Amino acid sequence: MMAKVLGMATKKAIMHGIVRGMVHAGQGGKFGAGFASGFVSSSLSVGNKGYGNIYSRTAIMAVVGGTTSVITGGKFANGAESGAFVHLFNAEGGFSKISEGISSLGDSITSFMKEHVGGNFMAHFILVGVHGHATAETYSLCVRGGPGLMLSAGPEVSATYTSNEITNNWSGGVGADAALGTIDGGASVLVNDNSINASVAYRGFGLGFSAGGDLCYSGKW
Repeated sequence: MMAKVLGMATKKAIMHGIVRGMVHAGQGGKFGAGFASGFVSSSLSVGNKGYGNIYSRTAIMAVVGGTTSVITGGKFANGAESGAFVHLFNAEGGFSKISEGISSLGDSITSFMKEHVGGNFMAHFILVGVHGHATAETYSLCVRGGPGLMLSAGPEVSATYTSNEITNNWSGGVGADAALGTIDGGASVLVNDNSINASVAYRGFGLGFSAGGDLCYSGKW
C-alpha cells in the first residue's frame, strides 16, 4: 500500500516537473531547472495544514522552488513561481476551488437569467394600453391608463428590486416606456399589500411612447 502511494506521489511530482519545465522553456529558461523546481516542490510539499496559513505555506514553497532552480542553473524568480504554483494547485486544492468557483458563477448566471431575462409585449393606443412580461420564474399582465401610442415586443432584460417574495396578487403603480427601433426600454413601480416592485427594463424592438397608471396581476409560474 505504501509503495502504491509513493508511486502515485512520484508520478504526480514528475508530471508537475514536466509541466513546469515546459513553462520555463517557453519563458526562455532551462527545461531542467523548471523540471527540478516543479518536481521538488511537489515532492517536498508542506501540505495544507500548519506552517501558519495559505500565504505562509505558499511563500515557503516559493523559496523551495526558487532555491532548487538556482541550484540547477535556473533563475530564482522562475523557480519561485513554479513552487508557488505547484503548491497552490496541488496541496491547497486549487483545481477544486477553481471548479467550485466556476460552478458557483454558473449557478449565479443561471439564477440571474431566470429572474431577469425573458420576453414582453406592449400595445398602447391613445389612452389605454396593455403590456405583459414573463421570465422563467415570474409573469405579469398589466392594463395601463394614460397617454401613449406604442407597439413593442421581443426579449427583455430587467433590473428589479422586490421588497418581499412575489405572490399571485394584484398591484398598482405607475410606469413609462419609450421605443425607437432597437432602443426600447422603460421603468415602473408597483405596490401591493405584500411588496414593492421597482424595475428598469431594456427590450427588443418597438416604436412610440407610453406612460400612466398600471394595474397588474403578477406572480410565479
